[in-house]
Amino acid sequence: FRLEDGLVCAPAELELLGDSSVRVKVHEGHFHQVKRMLRHVGGTVTALHRDAFGCLADPELLPGETRPLHAAECLQIPQMLPLDRVSRTAQGCPAWRASPPSSG
Repeated sequence: FRLEDGLVCAPAELELLGDSSVRVKVHEGHFHQVKRMLRHVGGTVTALHRDAFGCLADPELLPGETRPLHAAECLQIPQMLPLDRVSRTAQGCPAWRASPPSSG
């Protein structure tokens, strides 16, 4: 799929959920990609909900909620990135995410 600025996106999956609702599964996540794709075919987006980010998903979290990552999830994050974007520290996945970040 080629967006209006010439950006070529990996194939996406589209599932019709109702008269005015769709589920879109993208494999990249370029700036406003879903909105731009739907606008290209005459659609509009009034609300978006991300139910997963790569291998990370928690169907029990409500909008706005957070939780600490499990150790297995922490190990998977560097694998989702190109190696040139992952620091050596993160590749070893130390305890830098054993607890939630402090606020403030």
